[in-house]
Amino acid sequence: MSDVISSHCVLSRTGGDEFAVLIHETDANKMAGDLLRACRHRVALGDIDVSVGASICVAFADHSGRPTRTS
Repeated sequence: MSDVISSHCVLSRTGGDEFAVLIHETDANKMAGDLLRACRHRVALGDIDVSVGASICVAFADHSGRPTRTS
């Protein structure tokens, strides 16, 4: 994930398999798509192929930090 986000973004593990990315960009939905593609891959576990993926919620806030919408 750190290869996908910009250097001025903050990537943080919030616990378990949950992460947060703080960004100051206008195209957050594009970055969310890029992160989804980066997380999607197949892993071989012995004789079993496992698909790895992610789910993402994008939340927008104004300059005061108050939420404005989610997508």
